[in-house]
Amino acid sequence: MSDKLPNSNTTEEVDLGQIFLYIEKVFKKIGQLFKELFLAFVWLLKKIVFLLLFAINVAKRNIIKIAIAAILVFVLFSALDKRSVPIYQSSILINQNYETGRLLYNHINRYNLIAKHNDSMGLSRELNIRPEIAAKITGFDVTSSMTRNRLYAEYHDFFKEVDSTIYVSFYEFEEEYPIELIETQLITVYSLSPYIFDDLAVSIVDVFRENEYFKEKQKDEITDYQNKIKTSLEIISESDSLMKKYINLMENYYGNSGDPQKSDNATVNLNLSSNKDKITTREYEIFGLQNAKKEEVLEFQKLIADKREIVELQSNFTQPVLIVNFYKKNKIKASVLAGLVVLLFFFFKELGFYSLINKYGNKENILEV
Repeated sequence: MSDKLPNSNTTEEVDLGQIFLYIEKVFKKIGQLFKELFLAFVWLLKKIVFLLLFAINVAKRNIIKIAIAAILVFVLFSALDKRSVPIYQSSILINQNYETGRLLYNHINRYNLIAKHNDSMGLSRELNIRPEIAAKITGFDVTSSMTRNRLYAEYHDFFKEVDSTIYVSFYEFEEEYPIELIETQLITVYSLSPYIFDDLAVSIVDVFRENEYFKEKQKDEITDYQNKIKTSLEIISESDSLMKKYINLMENYYGNSGDPQKSDNATVNLNLSSNKDKITTREYEIFGLQNAKKEEVLEFQKLIADKREIVELQSNFTQPVLIVNFYKKNKIKASVLAGLVVLLFFFFKELGFYSLINKYGNKENILEV
């Protein structure tokens, strides 16, 4: 037994030595990999610096040509800016008390097409405005007041209602969401003049006020709410009568307590000081019913007030704002871009890129096996 113990220790020492040897090799390979990556990064950085210096040198030699190209584009955009017609925009905020959303979006899209085609007579007939005002209008737009946070909340509620096996991404939900059905909508009008917005809001809203379908629907809904108010008031009146009967019953029953001094005064003794049994009544339930019906009446009256307008003008046209045109907004960017394009032209030219194109950019090289 004593002869076998040293052999076992020697085997363990050999195994541990091999393990440390493998670990050492792994770390060496990792170190070599990091070294190669670092050297590659240094090489790439050096090439980028040299390429940048080469580009600066090319720009230095061709600075006049680059500057001329930038100045020419700047002058061109400035001239186009002066020749462009100023456009003003203003917006109104409306509230839809009926499901007019699809009709609203269809109308605005049609008005926009008519304005884009410069059909002032057609737009004048559509909105019942003077042709000279219609001739100044260049476009229409309509957007909902739906905020991103509200849309996220709607998306969250949507997932609570649908089957868990159905998955709809937020972007799909946003794409399919019926924004035209949102009550509050923003209508924007673009015009050549800032002085045509005074009565335009009324003309846009009147198109819906005169719609026969919505006028009939308005009549039906208001009549329905009025009938509900009438029913609620009748219930309140009947409950008042019932309440009075309860009070009379209690006064007659509890008021006669046998005390000569109180026999003439028929008051309700809620403490039940006499020996008479308690009568079970429901005056508190009636009181609660009356309050509920009164709240319903107030709610129906508010709905009738809202339904008086098919489309309600919440905010008239704001102060017209001059839109900065494309040429004025982008002439600096266009000038810089023109200079960069000229710089790249000479950059590739000095690299011999165009010579490579002439040499290898032919169909023979493509078909060559």
